[in-house]
Amino acid sequence: MRGAPQKKEVIMQKLKRFKFSCFQGFLVMAALAVCLPSEGLKAADQAAPGTSSGETAPEVPAWFPVFEVPGFENAMRQMRQMTFDFYPKDIKNFFNCGYNMAWTAPSAIWIGRGTPPLENEARRGILDRLRTARVMPDGYVSSHQHEGLGHSEGWPFPLYTQSMGVGWMFSMAGMPFGKPLGIVAALNTDGWEFENARPSALDGSSGLTLDLTAPEASMTTPPIEVAAPSAVFIRLKFVPGGVALYPALEWTTREHPEFSAERRMAFDVPEVREGSESVDVDIPLYKATALEGVLTKLRIDFGNTASGSVRILRFFTAVDTRHSCNNANLITVAGTYFNWTGDVNFLRDEMARLRRVFAYSMREFKVRENGVLTMLWPGHDGSSGLSLGADGKKTIRFGYGVGANYWDLLPFGGRDGYDSIYQFAALRTMADLEKQIAGHPEWGIPAPEPEFSAEALEKDVAGMRRSYQKTFWDEAKGRFIGAVDLGGTPHDYGFTFVNNEAMYYGLASPEQSRKIVDWISGKREVPGDTSTGKDIYRWRFGPRSTTVRNIDYYTFSWSTPETIPFGYQVQDGGGRF
Repeated sequence: MRGAPQKKEVIMQKLKRFKFSCFQGFLVMAALAVCLPSEGLKAADQAAPGTSSGETAPEVPAWFPVFEVPGFENAMRQMRQMTFDFYPKDIKNFFNCGYNMAWTAPSAIWIGRGTPPLENEARRGILDRLRTARVMPDGYVSSHQHEGLGHSEGWPFPLYTQSMGVGWMFSMAGMPFGKPLGIVAALNTDGWEFENARPSALDGSSGLTLDLTAPEASMTTPPIEVAAPSAVFIRLKFVPGGVALYPALEWTTREHPEFSAERRMAFDVPEVREGSESVDVDIPLYKATALEGVLTKLRIDFGNTASGSVRILRFFTAVDTRHSCNNANLITVAGTYFNWTGDVNFLRDEMARLRRVFAYSMREFKVRENGVLTMLWPGHDGSSGLSLGADGKKTIRFGYGVGANYWDLLPFGGRDGYDSIYQFAALRTMADLEKQIAGHPEWGIPAPEPEFSAEALEKDVAGMRRSYQKTFWDEAKGRFIGAVDLGGTPHDYGFTFVNNEAMYYGLASPEQSRKIVDWISGKREVPGDTSTGKDIYRWRFGPRSTTVRNIDYYTFSWSTPETIPFGYQVQDGGGRF
């Protein structure tokens, strides 16, 4: 092909500038294969190696994988070089996030084949993540995100400034959000009421120092107006300071303007994490309000029995930003690690915790009752945070449509067609692990509860596959939809990633897979779709994320999607490596 070497050079340089997260070689190869026909690759293979910038590429070590395709030796050398260039230098931190563990672990664990399992940096990183993943007392696995203003172990946003909530940032230390999003330091305590407590210092770094001058000290906010769906949790970040506390939250509402024992919720002070003196508390106010009413004041009763001092860093309302995919992903990664390494010591040490994590996801999301993952968390009923009337007038439903996975602007939830895929993957993984354990009594791993035996889980696998197909398959369109909200309304925007992953993890029948592939490849067009035919691969390296223009199915904080053209947002016609 005329000019192929120059075109390939440009593509390679663009790819090097593109900070994609899945670095494995086949993605690079896929991008190049789509951008260049076979004769172009052959011509490019004859081009001299090197970079147009004149820089010398770092030497690829001998242990790094080699790609071999007869007739494409130079292209394969460049592919190997690029894979090495993009291989994360700090590989251990590559596995930090809950939402992407199931993708990153298999993309990295194979590199360095032939080295002892625990001498391989990627495998050590995966093992470290599995051993150190934070699991809450109820069994929920943390999202492992940076500091934020949602649930302390969930996604960092939406923020209280986006949900019509309230907050006081007595300390801005470590806070990634600032003035552009309305997050500013609380410079005084005007309007606050203190009983048996006295503010002694306040600065934007160390926060509000509060001297508890006598037992049963308390602090009460100025008057507020916050609807209950925007105050699912009350977040308190503070430094206990060694004072024995038995605290509780109290609140008033429009209907009940006085504080009362009927509107009081005790909470525990978590243990201080290693390397930190502060603690985060997520007080589940929704369990008392049932998302009804309007809050007018909040009060913290410290429950101290002696004098002392505490430091208040932040106090604010939060929506429920927990992710429903975290538990499933941790289980899937555990299976990936064990099946690659055969590390029986890991399984012996961690199986009890993995079983607790898995049982939480099965019970919390009513998998056996409904056959699919079903979200009952506040704001996750599968409905949108936006409502368009017949006249086109938009109403923002603050606190609703909150994301629960990588696609943080899309609601899913309810009967969730996306996170059900990951739950199914975890189910298959646990069935396999339990079967291996049962077949190797010499490993010394106790048997699971009978309801989670290998035989029981294998039945669940078959049942969940049937339920998934029944719940989410749209026969008229020949594809899986994204969700059925708890009101019974299905939601479909041509989610190519839902359908691709449903096929990958084994949820689609052969007939369904054929229809899906025909649709995504452009061979079959779905009437009413915005993108059809060849346009689905507008981005060439992969299909658009969605094929139907979406201006109404989002979290409440993404309230003007119509201002961005189709294809200019990754979650509305865009694409991802």
